Amino acid sequence: MRTQLLTSLLAFFVCALALLTSFTCTFAQSYPAKPITIVCAQPPGSGPDTMTRLFAEVMGRNLGQRILVVNQPGAAGTLAASTVAKAAPDGYTLLLVLGAMHTIVPAMQEMPFDPVKDFTFISLMYVSSGVLLVPPSSPAKNFAEFVTLLKIKDSNASYGSPALGSPGHLQGALLSEKLGVKAKNVSYRGGTQLSTDLTGGLLDFAFLSTVQSLAPIAQHQVRGIAVGTKARVKALPDLPTLAELGYGDVAVDSWFGIGGPKNMPADIVAKLNAAMIEAAKDPLIVERAKVDAVELIAGSQAEFDKLLMYDYERLGKAVKRVGIKAE
Repeated sequence: MRTQLLTSLLAFFVCALALLTSFTCTFAQSYPAKPITIVCAQPPGSGPDTMTRLFAEVMGRNLGQRILVVNQPGAAGTLAASTVAKAAPDGYTLLLVLGAMHTIVPAMQEMPFDPVKDFTFISLMYVSSGVLLVPPSSPAKNFAEFVTLLKIKDSNASYGSPALGSPGHLQGALLSEKLGVKAKNVSYRGGTQLSTDLTGGLLDFAFLSTVQSLAPIAQHQVRGIAVGTKARVKALPDLPTLAELGYGDVAVDSWFGIGGPKNMPADIVAKLNAAMIEAAKDPLIVERAKVDAVELIAGSQAEFDKLLMYDYERLGKAVKRVGIKAE
């Protein structure tokens, strides 16, 4: 009797497991069965928002389902990330992953989630490097003159950053550290007012992304001094890279990707990853990347995880060393 009971229980569990596996596979095969939402911590019209919407459009077309982008800016990206961290891991709520929010900000303050363990990182999207800018009234016409000027001004020098703990903030702090000066950071809420104050000579320098820098440089509202990219930017061929100048370790890239809550089904992650890699080849996105002077880097989960952990360790140490803290 006891043997029969055990046999019956074993058969029940085997059947239950088979049904669960079948359900999971069917769910993954039918995904996506409804619209997908990407939560974006950047404001509408910003560079990351625009690129995310382009990816959403192309991916949605390829997956046969609408992908909506919902903006939830604020708190250095933690509001949007918190929303996604708490969402069901079913692939219908995704996150525009801001590199700085998962690598720089955790070294500055306590986080309402684990920036690594509470997410599934699906694929990188693109990377943008900073451009070192000075006001048009600055006497510095090149990097050597800029260094001389900054050392003369020392603690009277100031630089702007589009947000506290942003790559622009960290780059300004690292450059000041390397030059042995005590330039003060002025953090803004975005790059618009920062650009205005830089143009007006209220700041001595700033690091802004390539897409934010191209138009102001072309209109002579600011002067470009150097770029943080590994190779020279085609749209700014006269600007040397920081690496050429011997300051490559000052450069901090801004990279973006798509992720979701932890424990997402592997089949769904694979389907989204493939859709992102395919979207990065679309002429619409390729052309936009050229216009914004950014590099498309969609690839495997392993590549995403490798870059994330590299910057998490490297930039986290840099933040603590230069003393950047949340206000």
